Amino acid sequence: MAKQFNPQDYQVIIRKTVEDGEALFEARVAELPDVTVYGSTQAKAYRDALAIIGALHDSARESRTAFPAPASALAQAEFSGRVTVRLARSDHARAAHCAEREGVSLNSLIAVALARHVATSEAEASAQAREDEDAILLRGMTVYTASDVLTPVRNYTITGARGRH
Repeated sequence: MAKQFNPQDYQVIIRKTVEDGEALFEARVAELPDVTVYGSTQAKAYRDALAIIGALHDSARESRTAFPAPASALAQAEFSGRVTVRLARSDHARAAHCAEREGVSLNSLIAVALARHVATSEAEASAQAREDEDAILLRGMTVYTASDVLTPVRNYTITGARGRH
């Protein structure tokens, strides 16, 4: 029996941003680099990202097209989650003092810093891809906008710019 689809298996990266002078939370889906959702809270951005993942999956299933697997499934198979990092002694000391000031472990400080860097790098790569391609047009698929009530839209262009549809 196949495992039931769960949008929560996908990696959703949320960061605070300012768009048009308004503080918002931006949610991106690592496995779906053209999906960007904005919300007034982290929870809303996350819920809307999960709704988009589910809607895109349903649409792909209905049209019998492939849908990207969650990175978590690949990560569990290929990576242990452990890595050894060598630092200059001065950087090690500075990081340890920073972690102590923030009340977190050195491991947590490094893990969060690395996750932020990777998310920023992926976002920049995705933005560059959007500039190169202008926009991705999903023809013939039903895609849903992120709102409290999901609304089907045909030939929806997904872009990284807020408000562009």
